Amino acid sequence: MGMVCRRVVLSTLVVWMGVGLPGCGNTPRSDKAPRPNILLITLDTTRKDHLSCYGHARETTPRLDELARESVKFSRAYSTTSWSLPSHASLFTGKFPSSHGAHQSETGNLILSDAVDGPDAFDALRARGIGNEERTLASILSEEGYQTCGVVAGPWMKTMFGLNVGFETYHEEGITELNGRPAVEVTDTAVNWLDSPAFSSEEPFFLFLNYFDAHLPYKPPVEFRNRFVPAGTPESSLLFPSNRQEERFVANLLYDAEILAVDHHMGRLFDELRKRGLYENTLIIVTADHGELIGEHNQSGHGFCLYEEEIQIPLVVRDPGSKSEGPTGARGSTNDSPIQLPDVFTLVLDHLGLPYPQGIQGQRLGEITHPIYSESYLFPPVFKGGSWRSLHEGKFKLIWNSKGNHRLYNLEKDPGETRNLAKRAIPRVESMTRKIESMIASWPPPGDAGPEKKIDEETMRALEKLGYKE
Repeated sequence: MGMVCRRVVLSTLVVWMGVGLPGCGNTPRSDKAPRPNILLITLDTTRKDHLSCYGHARETTPRLDELARESVKFSRAYSTTSWSLPSHASLFTGKFPSSHGAHQSETGNLILSDAVDGPDAFDALRARGIGNEERTLASILSEEGYQTCGVVAGPWMKTMFGLNVGFETYHEEGITELNGRPAVEVTDTAVNWLDSPAFSSEEPFFLFLNYFDAHLPYKPPVEFRNRFVPAGTPESSLLFPSNRQEERFVANLLYDAEILAVDHHMGRLFDELRKRGLYENTLIIVTADHGELIGEHNQSGHGFCLYEEEIQIPLVVRDPGSKSEGPTGARGSTNDSPIQLPDVFTLVLDHLGLPYPQGIQGQRLGEITHPIYSESYLFPPVFKGGSWRSLHEGKFKLIWNSKGNHRLYNLEKDPGETRNLAKRAIPRVESMTRKIESMIASWPPPGDAGPEKKIDEETMRALEKLGYKE
């Protein structure tokens, strides 16, 4: 990517950033069937291969493991990008970033430094929000009479970035710095909402939780750190782990401890739902917005590219009720079909028998025909390596680069994406590039998201001092 020499500086910036035909209509739900509650959880920056329910050697997710045994676990779930804002926008709109528009933009009117404290260079981390006319999952469910509440922990989830659209209640208190707020506060806030006068157990609810702990820097609470990390292990130089083997090893332990902390507090919420008699009639979806690099490809963090470590995500879906098989599939089963975040949007609507909004790219489970596709727009004033798009086609994966530094991998023979075949397979690269271009051209463009802003000269000078110059 031509960015290795600036890896630590780029990590400092980027880690905070945390397809096919539109879906058809669906069959209306019977009015006699009780409407299920919906609990949607995103585990920010969480790799599938670090969860014990997906086979990780360390027991990082005992409570999620329990849930998975009575759910459908998806083995080929993917994000639409490698950082928080556009991935959550895809989840909430059923669209890919090129169509919903919420992603990095040189002229974006949303600026990270306006949301949380940080260095002057954060003025350059600008984004465009979702279009003003987008119908989000929360707005659709609110129109259907659902109580809607969001409890978030990451800085890109704050109200100013637009992901709160449709939520009657949206808790973002305590997100004043770049490391967000811990899982204990997220769960406590959700439980307080269930106990509040604003909540009625007589009406269905849509509760969305965003847990942020697995994000850099890895600083798990001591009781969870001690489960995996040997006593006396120094923390120096572990903020952004290098490619040194010993640092990567400890960073992986700390990362796992962060996941364990989230799992514990997520489990507390499951217990509270059971105690209130709300658990059985709740559709529970646990997924992630993107993954994380922990030294792979000589990088740490995320948002750089679209490697498998960054875009493969967990997805566990528990259908409401106690039957051995629900709309999603048999309890305790694994679904090996590909699925992406826009398809989770349609999955929820299908459970309720609701029609799809016009122009979405998400499709019905079992009828998903769009390829696995992701994209990450990195604008030139900050990132000199260009933007990225990825497409899976059979055993091949193309990572297209706006500066021509394309990467082609045979995932069957090279799952670690270490051998770039692009220069030896130019016809395949060209063919897959045309498919990407055709796919994007078929989508509706993003709607208006507010006035544009330009990066001022003072911010550009601050970036140059950090080494960002031609």
